Amino acid sequence: MTGPDEASAVEIARVPREGFETEIPIPTGATLGAYVGVRAMDAAGEVIGGGAAQIAAPEPSS
Repeated sequence: MTGPDEASAVEIARVPREGFETEIPIPTGATLGAYVGVRAMDAAGEVIGGGAAQIAAPEPSS
């Protein structure tokens, strides 16, 4: 999720869980706003948690 603030953030990606810490790639061409966050969802698609995201720098290409 991203946007000017948390209240107006919109979903830009959805990925299935992969263990304790799931990496979520930012889609090519996506523009990040001042707020970037994540939401955890249960099997029915209901939000069960969330918060501000940690953005990692891209890995250098070889």
